[in-house]
Amino acid sequence: MIGSSHVVAAGKLERQLEQPGNGLALMAELDELVMEEILHEVDPRPGAVDLIAALKAAGMPIALATNSPRAFCERALHTAGMDGQFEIVVAGDEVEHGKPEPDIYLEACRQLGVDPTKSVALEDSPTGTQAANAAGMTVVGVPYISDIKLPKAHIVAASLADPEVARACGL
Repeated sequence: MIGSSHVVAAGKLERQLEQPGNGLALMAELDELVMEEILHEVDPRPGAVDLIAALKAAGMPIALATNSPRAFCERALHTAGMDGQFEIVVAGDEVEHGKPEPDIYLEACRQLGVDPTKSVALEDSPTGTQAANAAGMTVVGVPYISDIKLPKAHIVAASLADPEVARACGL
């Protein structure tokens, strides 16, 4: 379900748990469990802190564009010690269509005042790489799960600490 919108994830849960028609209730239960769990420990992805610092030092505008709802995103950022690290945060419950549609990326670029075709998206899911491509962005895939395939990424790196990621971001 990584990278899936709320509605798509609900459908996947219905099928996986063989509970047709109960997807939204299952998602509500899962959301409650996840919201509690992220109060305890969330670590930034390897290389994230240094990459963000380097981008900020270079004066590059940065945004977080996530399919997750705002409440989840804010809690995860807080627990990870990453509050205030992004100029803009656009969450999945703030746009009409979540990933794989480009709405989240287009809105983040609009708020930053940047051209999506001159922007880089760092993505960890096939859904996200599809959305970033649809927005016209250069896509750097950094899989959250090592064996996940990101066929729509222009570059794939094992970690945000990979020098290839910094180069793709213009550093």
